Amino acid sequence: MLGTVSVFRHSWVVLALLIAACSPAQSQQVSRAEFGADWPLTIESGELRCELGVVVFKAPNGTDYAVNEQAVGAGYKDIEPIWDPKIALAPLVVARLKLCPTISKPL
Repeated sequence: MLGTVSVFRHSWVVLALLIAACSPAQSQQVSRAEFGADWPLTIESGELRCELGVVVFKAPNGTDYAVNEQAVGAGYKDIEPIWDPKIALAPLVVARLKLCPTISKPL
């Protein structure tokens, strides 16, 4: 009987993980107009989204760029080509924390 209880408990854990993994992606539009002088990118706007542990910035041309280490590990392009190195990525990090507070490790 003890083995059955253990399997039952593990089944609930697996179910919870599957539900979390199937949660819809969260996203929001972000732009230079919204952030002003703190806008860290060389393009005017895009979409910031969280999905399955990764945070991605989608440029208007459709290119997805990594905003956190998990996104880099998942194969998304480095954000460096569109990042103005004179300005910290902090505004995107703050927006990401509001959008997806459970995801850690920004770039």
